[in-house]
Order: sequence, then structure tokens, then C-alpha cells
Amino acid sequence: MVIEDYQEPQIRLDLFGGTSGTYAGFDRFDRVVDHRWLNYNTSTDVDRFKYGYDRASNRIWKENTVSKAQTTPVYLDELYTYDGLHRLKTFDRGELNSSHTAIAGTPAKEEDGRSTPSAIGRAMQKTAAPPTSINSVRRMR
Repeated sequence: MVIEDYQEPQIRLDLFGGTSGTYAGFDRFDRVVDHRWLNYNTSTDVDRFKYGYDRASNRIWKENTVSKAQTTPVYLDELYTYDGLHRLKTFDRGELNSSHTAIAGTPAKEEDGRSTPSAIGRAMQKTAAPPTSINSVRRMR
């Protein structure tokens, strides 16, 4: 899918956005780099996300261009880091710097995905818990 039209809200997803034979929304590895929703009437962006990737195709940043262009900017950009096995390690949300390498100031939201053996054990115990409802027990037999 390169262009998706929605007649009722009068918006269009446009990953084409280029000249014949080129797709501005994709990079040379067919990864989405510019996810753009346009308003039919005004040709302005309703929502637009730009993405950057590392050599392993892990998404390392996401830029929300519409939210930061508002009269009162809302910074919803995201920055991701991965461990040596390409698992998500950290996630920060806030204002992305111009080189897309850090969140400026204190992140509005951050998560640390590092796990410890005890955390893994607790997660396994939670998923291995027996069903609690009578109906689900009967279905299992």
C-alpha cells in the first residue's frame, strides 16, 4: 500500500509523495521513513511521523512533526536503544534533538526494558498461573 484514501474524514495516507518510480515514504530497504496523513481540502499534514533505523533495521527514533509544530508544541518524539541481541533496552519520549541522537532535557516519558533473572522468573510465574474461572477450567479438560 502506497496511498490509502479515506473519503469520510477526508484524509489520505501518502507514502508515495515523490516523482514517478520513487516512494518518499520508504528508504532503499523498504522501511517506512515518512508516514504522512494529509487533509484532502488543505493539503496539510493531519499527522506525520518520521523514522530512523540502525543497520540491523531497529527503529532508533520517531519524530512527530505535527505535534511539535503546534502553536503550543507538544513533544512526542521517541528515542530507542537496544541491547546486543537487538532487544529494546530503553525508550524515551520528549523533544528529539536535530541530529536524532538524544531527547533534549528531561524526557516526558521513559522506560527501561532491561530484565533481571528474578524479573524473568516472576513473569514466567504470572503466565503459568492456573485459570481462575470455572468455564476456562472446563475448556482445558
